[in-house]
Amino acid sequence: MKLFIFGNGFDRAHNLPTKYCQFREWLIKEYDVCVKDEEIDLPDYRTNYKGLEGYDEKQFANFFVRLIDDADSNSAIEDKWCCFEKDLAKLRWELILDSVEYEYDDENDFDPWKTENKLSIKAQTCGDSNHILRTYFREWITYINDLINEMGDDSKNPFFEKIFGDSDKYLTFNYTNTLEQLYKIKNVCHIHGSIAKWEELIFGHCDPGYPRKDFKEYEYNAYEIFERIYKGYIKDTKKQIERNSEFFNSINGVDEIYLYGLSFGDVDLPYFSHIFAVCKNVNNIYLNVYEVDKFDEVVEKLKRCGFKGKINKWY
Repeated sequence: MKLFIFGNGFDRAHNLPTKYCQFREWLIKEYDVCVKDEEIDLPDYRTNYKGLEGYDEKQFANFFVRLIDDADSNSAIEDKWCCFEKDLAKLRWELILDSVEYEYDDENDFDPWKTENKLSIKAQTCGDSNHILRTYFREWITYINDLINEMGDDSKNPFFEKIFGDSDKYLTFNYTNTLEQLYKIKNVCHIHGSIAKWEELIFGHCDPGYPRKDFKEYEYNAYEIFERIYKGYIKDTKKQIERNSEFFNSINGVDEIYLYGLSFGDVDLPYFSHIFAVCKNVNNIYLNVYEVDKFDEVVEKLKRCGFKGKINKWY
C-alpha cells in the first residue's frame, strides 16, 4: 500500500494558479488594489443605515496587500508572498499606530491615558480584521476550486494517473479537490481543510517567539494585542494531527511513500515526523522536488524527521 503526500506543486502541475504570489495578484485584481500607495493605514469599520458594523472590502484589501508586502519587502515583485505563511510572523502591525493622533489635555500637555486608549482601540481593530484576511483567502481558494470543477478528463496528468491505486492512501496539504474531481480519489485527507467540504482553511507560521520591540509605557496595551494577533497566526500542527487521527491510524500498513510538490517548510515538518513514527514498515520514499538542486537538502530534512530508509528520486 502506497501513501501519496501532495503539496501545492501538485495543483501547479495541473496549471492551476495556486502560488501565494498569485493570491496577491488575485487580490489586487479582484479588489482594485493600488499597489503604488506605500502608506500602511488600517481602515476603520463602518456602520450602515441599520446600525450594523461592516467593512470596506477594497480598503481592507489595500491594507493587507501593503502590510504583507512590507513583511516581504526583500522579494522581487514576481515573487511577492511566495513565503506567505512565514510573512505572517513578520507583519509590522505597529506601523498603524503612526496614524493615531496623540491626545493632549486642556493645558496642551500630552495625555498618556487618553492616548493609550486610542492606540488600544486601533490595535484591537487589527485583531478584529484578521477574519477579513481569512475571508479573502477562502474567496481565492473558492475561485481556484471552481476552475477545477470545470476541468475535464483531458486535464489529468498521466504521470500521476498511471501510479494511483484504489487501495492507496492520500494526504494533501492543499485546500482544493483536484484529487477528488480529476482522479475520482475518495477519502482524501486534507490536513489543512477542504474548500469543497466548507471546512476551516488552516494556514500560518511556526512559533519562533514573538519579536519583542521597544515601546513606550502608554503603548503597552496595543503591543499586547499585537502579540495575541501574532499567536493567532500560529499553525497548530499538533491539533491538526489529532483532528485527523483516524486517517493517521489507517496508514500503519503503508510500505512506500511518494512525496510531490511540497515545500518542506519548518512549520509542516511535525507532520512528517508523525507519519514516519506511524509508518514503521516503510523502507523507501520516492521524492519529487521542484528545484532539483535542493534534493539533498530535503533528504536531510526528512532524515531529521526520523526516516531511516532509502530516499529515491521520483521524476
